[in-house]
Amino acid sequence: LRYHSCVTSTLHRLWPEVEQYNASVTVSELAVPLFLFHGRYDRCTSAELVEGYFGQVRAPQKHLVWFERSGHQPDLEEPQRFQRLVLRAFLAEEFQVAETDAALELEAPLQLVN
Repeated sequence: LRYHSCVTSTLHRLWPEVEQYNASVTVSELAVPLFLFHGRYDRCTSAELVEGYFGQVRAPQKHLVWFERSGHQPDLEEPQRFQRLVLRAFLAEEFQVAETDAALELEAPLQLVN
């Protein structure tokens, strides 16, 4: 209950600034690789907005990965696939989304070992 009231209070105070934020203007070029992981059914950030930004932002390497069974939180809605792709993005020299990645939610979560 307290968490909800804190989030609501914070969002209420920040919303006018959030409404004015335009990533296309603020962040039009990056010096690092860009990975956008986006849920196909996200009702908070439209697919059209994401595709538009992805098309115009400049980066040395960029990837747009769709989560076909997710909304706004693919990390919670398709956790195994999300974990695998994020790890692959950060650990691999070349990033690719394989067709078999669509079935990854059937696998166990990755275990990291030191």
